[in-house]
Amino acid sequence: MSIQQIVNISKNMEIKLLQKSILLNLKVNLTTKAKTHYETLGISPNATYNEIKTAYYELTLKYHPDRNKSESAKHIFHEISNAYDVLSKYETRKHYDRTIVVKTKHTTSSKADKIKTVYPTSGMEKIYNFDEWVQTHYTDAFKQSRTRKEQELQ
Repeated sequence: MSIQQIVNISKNMEIKLLQKSILLNLKVNLTTKAKTHYETLGISPNATYNEIKTAYYELTLKYHPDRNKSESAKHIFHEISNAYDVLSKYETRKHYDRTIVVKTKHTTSSKADKIKTVYPTSGMEKIYNFDEWVQTHYTDAFKQSRTRKEQELQ
């Protein structure tokens, strides 16, 4: 066996080990992916739409398949795009936030803590969900009124 053949075999073995390492890293990245879209973009749940957009553009510059040729970058770019697609629209973000609250079984003791702050599409001001506020503050009064009226009818 010549020295050149030994060198070629050594290079092939290094390439195979590198490929196995890349596949292993990809599998680890796929199994330990971020839990929420907020974590995917690296922002807080109360981020404004401008912060969401900025985080999205920064991450796409880093992980876009034209700039980053690794297989894991393609997967990460796909995750980033999905997260931005959900969080960039007011209605889909509101729905997503509600599903997160349901999944985490978010319970609070104070009625004031239950009022959820939502953000308009401009990202400039906070507004309150008044339907939720009314329901939180007047549910007991509505129930008492209904039971009183039912008793009067009987």
